[in-house]
Amino acid sequence: IVDAIKWNEHESHISYFNKRPFKECENDPEGAKMRDGYSTQWAYECIWKPKRNATATIDILIVGNSISHRASKILYPILRDNEDIRMMRLFAHSACKPIEGICPPFFAAMMKLVERMKPDITFLIYDDSKRLREPITDIANDKPVQDFVDFLKPLTTHSKYVVLDEFYPHASTGAGVAASMYKRLLRNQTIDDLKGLYEPFVTSYSYYFRRLDTLPAHYPNLIRHNTSGPLCAEQPGWCWWYNRRNLHSYFTDNLHLTADGLERERESYEAIVDHVLEKVK
Repeated sequence: IVDAIKWNEHESHISYFNKRPFKECENDPEGAKMRDGYSTQWAYECIWKPKRNATATIDILIVGNSISHRASKILYPILRDNEDIRMMRLFAHSACKPIEGICPPFFAAMMKLVERMKPDITFLIYDDSKRLREPITDIANDKPVQDFVDFLKPLTTHSKYVVLDEFYPHASTGAGVAASMYKRLLRNQTIDDLKGLYEPFVTSYSYYFRRLDTLPAHYPNLIRHNTSGPLCAEQPGWCWWYNRRNLHSYFTDNLHLTADGLERERESYEAIVDHVLEKVK
């Protein structure tokens, strides 16, 4: 229990986003040049180039917001020993989301980057979307779908494959899960309620998933990645917000995954990476 208290206390106020996701992700002047010099968040803009022979040919781009910054922490160890990977580039910006009318300079720079880099695989990873969750009246003429299809066009045109991470359930605590865990464990209070039902998530995001169902007709090279399944796989119908074996929170706050939370997603990312790499080769 003492170790769990320390761990959750540390995770509750750690600032992951002041630093790059892993130390091997280095300065990326080449990427900045492809973006015509656009650069705003140092920790979200970096490249990993393994020191390998010249036979590696696969280039990977990860774009999105702070969720993609976190995801790159688990993608790196998955890709690290793959002899086919030539580079993995991260270009993200906190709080930016497609088709919400925010961050136009970032998204313009992102499209320049993908057009000039021409990645083999582009991961698009971010959280939530008001517009993609709006009620649907006529799916055939749905404006959010049309706008998202337009947004995806440069990514799907200039990448061999695009992996779209689906949204996952957020936690709902006043202070954030790690802080709640820390305080409750310290006071010997119950933590059994730190979980959420899966069905309400599916229901509240039903319009979002319905819209995603329309995308393959537009872009056969777009592959959806189910991220909610792994987070909600430990007990049927429930999404636990912490690791019940070591009492480590899965979330630093209510949204961003800790190392234990990312570990829940490892197998899923491994499967999607294997699937897409097989197609690229």
